[in-house]
Amino acid sequence: MAFVTPAELNEWKKEFAANIRTNPTTRKTWQEIERAGIAGETAFLLFWYTKGGFAVDELARHNRRAVKDLRIAQRAIDTAEGKRGDPRESMFVKRAQKKITAAANSPWINPYSHCETLADAAIPMGNPSLEQLPRVMAKRGEAVRRSGTTTLLRTLQLYANKHGVRLGLKRLVALAGCANIKCEEDVQNLSRFFNLSDVKGTATLILADFEHHLPKLRVDLKELFTIVPISQIEML
Repeated sequence: MAFVTPAELNEWKKEFAANIRTNPTTRKTWQEIERAGIAGETAFLLFWYTKGGFAVDELARHNRRAVKDLRIAQRAIDTAEGKRGDPRESMFVKRAQKKITAAANSPWINPYSHCETLADAAIPMGNPSLEQLPRVMAKRGEAVRRSGTTTLLRTLQLYANKHGVRLGLKRLVALAGCANIKCEEDVQNLSRFFNLSDVKGTATLILADFEHHLPKLRVDLKELFTIVPISQIEML
């Protein structure tokens, strides 16, 4: 976990657990989250909502690079198609194939996911075509840059709802406040934010990524993001 030390993570978990204990709304909410078996996933998303600001710019920068590589590959394909019947056709075809392979095998833009290459990451996106992928990624990268980590609260809401835990805006704001004492979210602003089309689409895409990688993430979640259960918090 780049830029985040184990000591920082442990300190955050300690403060988060203490904040939950002192807030009646989040105490009840967290008990429901524990019963649903999604405490680790919830803590993971709230942690990155709180601490992941540095990753937003990093991902946006890597996203622009990947989009550039994809567009170079597409131009090489277009050039090869335009050279049909040309004595050098095979050369242009080989060049296009090389560019496609290079783009597909380029490191994925998110160093915090279990995807290794762009081709791996295209799976949870629905495997768009090479022609579509630059537009999909450019739109997605810009949406992430604009919305920042607050989109993760919408992702958490969607994920929790799928597991039978209804996280209304008041509950989300309370959880966000426990995760980040500098939180400036409020119900009205969060409602407006969640209704932005970019946020709706980006949160859904992040959820698809998250669920796609959960089988590999669960070991880390259990090891790194275990929060002291409410029953034990009450005894502290």
